[in-house]
Amino acid sequence: EFSPEQVAEMHLAHSALSGGRPFGLLVAKIHSYTYSFAAQRQIFAHQNLVALAYYAPDPPQRFAIRSLLQVSKASVRYPLEVFTSRDEALAWLRAQLGPEPS
Repeated sequence: EFSPEQVAEMHLAHSALSGGRPFGLLVAKIHSYTYSFAAQRQIFAHQNLVALAYYAPDPPQRFAIRSLLQVSKASVRYPLEVFTSRDEALAWLRAQLGPEPS
């Protein structure tokens, strides 16, 4: 089970990897894991996250994501979609982010 402290660690890693710039995230929900209620409330709250694509190929995984979103929907301030195809998820995410800076 993910704790609020682990979510905070993930947010720090995302900030370091993005260099503090806005970023999109692809989450491959191919394994089963849970979040504490407190962690669920902050999982989507990263300040530089501008788009989130979930890749969830199986119905139980999509159900788990939709349940998490119901609890956390107040903290989602950016486009978020759930996909059954990883390629479609990546294409959508790239479209949300626009062209790469040169």
